[in-house]
Amino acid sequence: MIHVAELAQKLVDDGFVRAVRRYNLRKFCRALDLPACGLSFWVVDDLNYDYLNELNQKLRHDAFRFQGGSRFPRAYLDDCAYGGKRRTEFIFLTVDAGRCHPWGVLLQRCFADQVRVFGDETWFTDATSDGDALLRDRLKVQFVLDLMHFSQKPAFLSALAEFHLGLFLLTLPGLSGGATTADLIERAKEQLPEHRAQLTRIKTTADVTARLDEILYFMNQVAVS
Repeated sequence: MIHVAELAQKLVDDGFVRAVRRYNLRKFCRALDLPACGLSFWVVDDLNYDYLNELNQKLRHDAFRFQGGSRFPRAYLDDCAYGGKRRTEFIFLTVDAGRCHPWGVLLQRCFADQVRVFGDETWFTDATSDGDALLRDRLKVQFVLDLMHFSQKPAFLSALAEFHLGLFLLTLPGLSGGATTADLIERAKEQLPEHRAQLTRIKTTADVTARLDEILYFMNQVAVS
């Protein structure tokens, strides 16, 4: 069976894409008892309809599916909650590798040990501007929307909360890496003492509904601080 990495390498070798930088969030997801997930940035020459249609045909596969990066994390979480068995790979297409922003900046900082580059690595000039605040706001809003979207799946809400909280914490100053959301909470308590009490409440609250409230309150606190 062909794997995602093999497919990316073949597309680069055939000259169909310039380069691919792929992040495997396997460890992060596995710590939350969720299936593996991949995010990648593809450098292409053009984004015209014919090219996109041909690329879409090349990416069809029974074992995994590709989604546009804008669908992350909802499409991934849908599969997790509703029993999808295919791996979900998210692609950010760009004609300028220096514009892998803001997800590209966060992923390179926090998951650089889980990255593979196919093609010419020099294409990936990392963006230097800070997109963490923008991404933090997106994650907060998406978390609220996902709580409504998955309200009929109460057993999934705990994993949903841990997933969003982990990514949200990675956008905060001084935090990077961490195999579990619990690890990131402990790091955040050291780096952000002004939020120590709230983070402690999040970690020690066992009731799912109360924990969701604490996480939402924390996200709003950070957003206005």
